[in-house]
Amino acid sequence: MNSANDFALYNLLGGVAAGRQISTSPDNTNISTGIQTPNGKICFGTGFGIYSIGNGNIVYDNSMRTADNGGETQSFRMTDDISETKNDNNKLAALVPTTRSRIWLNIERGVPPASGPNFNPLKQILIGYSPCFGNDCATTGDSDRVFDAETVNANSNPSIDFYSLAVGSTKKLAIQGRGDFQKTDSFQLGYKASVAGNYTFTSSADGIFATEPYYILDANDGQYHTLPYTFSTAAGTFNSRFKVVFENLIGFVFPTNICGSQLTNINNSVYAYNLTGVTNYHFQVSNDSVFSSIFGEFNGANPYPYVFNLNLLGITFNTTYWVRVATYQVNGVWQYGPICQITTPNNPPTSYLTSSSCNTTISGYWNTIFAQQISAVGITATQYRFNVTVGSTTYTYTAPVANPVNSRCNLYNFSGMPLTPNTVYSFTVDVLWNGVWQNGTTVCTITSPNVLPRFSDATISIFEAKAYPNPFANNFKIELNTSSEENISLKAYDMLGRIVEARETSITDFDSQEIGSTFTSGVYNIIITQGENVKSMRVVKR
Repeated sequence: MNSANDFALYNLLGGVAAGRQISTSPDNTNISTGIQTPNGKICFGTGFGIYSIGNGNIVYDNSMRTADNGGETQSFRMTDDISETKNDNNKLAALVPTTRSRIWLNIERGVPPASGPNFNPLKQILIGYSPCFGNDCATTGDSDRVFDAETVNANSNPSIDFYSLAVGSTKKLAIQGRGDFQKTDSFQLGYKASVAGNYTFTSSADGIFATEPYYILDANDGQYHTLPYTFSTAAGTFNSRFKVVFENLIGFVFPTNICGSQLTNINNSVYAYNLTGVTNYHFQVSNDSVFSSIFGEFNGANPYPYVFNLNLLGITFNTTYWVRVATYQVNGVWQYGPICQITTPNNPPTSYLTSSSCNTTISGYWNTIFAQQISAVGITATQYRFNVTVGSTTYTYTAPVANPVNSRCNLYNFSGMPLTPNTVYSFTVDVLWNGVWQNGTTVCTITSPNVLPRFSDATISIFEAKAYPNPFANNFKIELNTSSEENISLKAYDMLGRIVEARETSITDFDSQEIGSTFTSGVYNIIITQGENVKSMRVVKR
């Protein structure tokens, strides 16, 4: 007998069981349980029904009989030669495909016991693929002539219902057939549980699925799971929690020649396959091709989660890395696609002085000497170190970490360095890039004025000031370019003319002054004075 009032179903794709078969010996000492899936043969004396999707006659004759008594162990029988085609006298033509790849899925209440009889209530469905035979071809729809079968609802297995849903359909299919297999395919599953608790998916398969992996995708945790898979559920009907999905290892597709190439910039975008409906892309970077040393891993970010680049902390120039991408986990483990080898760009330029500063004669020792704002391979330098050689002695000045102050200097910044007129000073500049100092090797020269500014009779002097950032949120600084050594006076006035800040400092300390932290939101006039030179500017605090 069966554990529930249900119907076994059969079509050209195959059959599904009526439920779990339970049998006992006459004295009730021997108990056996199992799942009896129809094989297409109906035993003598067994009742059956036919679901017709077209008009015509249904014919039964002796040609359908078989003398294979050994095959009559099931209560189902159809024909001895399942490849036989009947098409005479208006009989239904049905050619069973010679190749079928199928997965039988079972849902049962509880957890299967490790040994002994299993009395868990069970419901079985069938999903699969078969070759296409003209009008008898399996499709992604739900009205295939001989490959789909809806569940039988009347008094059918009241404790569990289980079915698959075709694409764009609400029909509950106990058997669902499709044509050519694609790894990107999936089957939506639905179930009804009358009792809350633990339930378990189990399966069996044939055809390509004897080796081709398939998984249960649980929307509750977003992971793929191998079978058997036990889950917890409330009572009710659920049509969107589970899918049957297949292995889909993806690689990088754009630029088409990116794998095996050298990037021109660390921010070059590398595109993985953009799979419809997939939003979780997990990238992994390694120092070797077998991924024994993982350099970094991260999830792609919206709105383009399938885009990857190598701007990770610690990435070095002209170095080969291996990357791969996954879109899903199986039992908590990411499943990666093909490996892609990528080499980072060559070392950044070795000359870091700007062209306007390099190989020039300055008019004063306070003249600002600017370095390039280095953003090699997409990562901005965080600090600059200026080296000046005079004769055989080298002097070093490391600019403070404050942009843009960190990318400039003047001759007075080099402690202990003698300042003499008409002297050539040889500069190199190092940059702190990605936590590592990159040494500049190209030498640029700066020539001092013919006479020291304090002894000069020249009427032209340099006095330039600029506030940054402006507008500002917390405080601002003054970028100053001057040919004088005198102290700097700063006064700030609000729009009513009230003085809100006043300070005086030496030229060497002025670069580090932060102003405006006590200001309220509004507009302020800033007056900078050095000797006879005066500069005014307006700043805005947000």
